Amino acid sequence: MDNLFFRDILDSLEEQLAIIDNQAFITFVNESWMKFYVENGGNPNYQWLGRNYLKVCEASHFNGDVLAIDAITGIKSVLQGDRPAFSFEYPCHSPNTQRWFILRMVPAKGRHGTAFVLTHQNITLRKLAEQAITKQSLHDPLTGLSNRRHFDIFMEEQWRRCKRDCTAICIMMLDLDNLKRYNDEYGHLAGDECLKNVADILQPYAARASDLCIRFGGDEFSLVLGNSTIEHGTAIAHKIINAVSHLGMHLPNRGQVGISIGLTCRIPEKSGGITLKDCIALADRALYKAKKNGRNRLEIL
Repeated sequence: MDNLFFRDILDSLEEQLAIIDNQAFITFVNESWMKFYVENGGNPNYQWLGRNYLKVCEASHFNGDVLAIDAITGIKSVLQGDRPAFSFEYPCHSPNTQRWFILRMVPAKGRHGTAFVLTHQNITLRKLAEQAITKQSLHDPLTGLSNRRHFDIFMEEQWRRCKRDCTAICIMMLDLDNLKRYNDEYGHLAGDECLKNVADILQPYAARASDLCIRFGGDEFSLVLGNSTIEHGTAIAHKIINAVSHLGMHLPNRGQVGISIGLTCRIPEKSGGITLKDCIALADRALYKAKKNGRNRLEIL
């Protein structure tokens, strides 16, 4: 069988494949490799043969790809014989599509360190499935908001960030007033709609990466605003109370579903040793105070 036959075989692969020598110069790429480059905006006439793959990775690093340095380190370790193979999972997103790949590098068998095989395998479907499973485990199925597990993970990270940057974090604890009576009167399906309507009100206020909106369960919610101020948190809390009131979830004869809010805002680095647990407890106490003082109101501690 001639070399053309084997080239046809390699060009038939969906997996992107390149061969480099012991100095990282590219000696072969298959059609999938070239096609992917063009699909990502590359020049269809780009000459891969003779290019140094490490230089290509260094150019990516220079252009902002922070993971490229890990690829460079791993490739060099195989070229130098420090490890038998290298595998690296990385994102390669376009403006409209999320994609992930595994880069694998192994020495070519029988070539005694003079040739190495690089492959890029598309694992996007697997990653999207993993993301869906992770999202399901971290989100409330009824409202789509984050759940208590996500809250615990997020708060630890956000607390450390605010402590490092010396910025404030606002924590709101929210509880619907009269939801049990509403459920008893109109049924749990109506109560579920009420919860979803409230979630729709809360979610837009968690628009930044430093914010999070949570449903703890039942009629309890929380809104976390990182890098915020007490004035900002107070203004949002009043908007939430007003918006829930305007949902018009009235009860027969008297009252309607409203919302009570407890709010605290602290700068971790300047709060006299206050812990994250203390801060959450303060918001809880403020919520209890709002309930005790008439409901459908905001209290701050």
